[in-house]
Amino acid sequence: MVSKRMLLTVKAIKEGFFILLLLIVIGLVLFLYFQRNQTNINSQRKIHDAIDILDERYARGEIDEEEYTQRKKILRGD
Repeated sequence: MVSKRMLLTVKAIKEGFFILLLLIVIGLVLFLYFQRNQTNINSQRKIHDAIDILDERYARGEIDEEEYTQRKKILRGD
């Protein structure tokens, strides 16, 4: 025969498992959200760095205005 105390222990274990599972799912969602944001920040930084290099090349006279504007449009996605 199963005692009332044993049933309460099993119920507590099940509740604990579901709470742990819920925390794992929430943690995974938060991790993926912040990982995606970090990726967006890095790609924006790379585009900004490329435009800075393009600005410097134009300022030094390595490329003409036409090439400068064309490449800048490409980098910005225009």
